[in-house]
Amino acid sequence: MKMKSLGSKTTVTVVIIIVLLILGYFGYKKMWNKEGDGYSLVYLQTGQIYVGKLTTFPRLKMTNGYFLSVTAGAEGEKDTFQLVPLSEAVWAPQDLYINESNVMFYGTLDDTSPAADALKKAGK
Repeated sequence: MKMKSLGSKTTVTVVIIIVLLILGYFGYKKMWNKEGDGYSLVYLQTGQIYVGKLTTFPRLKMTNGYFLSVTAGAEGEKDTFQLVPLSEAVWAPQDLYINESNVMFYGTLDDTSPAADALKKAGK
């Protein structure tokens, strides 16, 4: 009789642990893995700059991304900057997974920055 009781308690315990793990996974994903409302900037060691919707768990992933294209101005003139959608790149990724060891820094793009203004004007 005790063996049967012990087996059912173990089964119930295992089921409860599995349910808690599943709920914890989805709760964690919903709270910490969602894309923010704003855009983020990622600056790589290579000097490349990407702007887009960034998630950080389980790894850096950018969606709706742009890369910063810089055109050197003629002598005495300013350089021009342009945000080019990743979808227009030759390699056109759907999502961009970024190797964290190549990242110098990343952060949220300020709503008043020129890049945020450019994205608003483009209707993004």
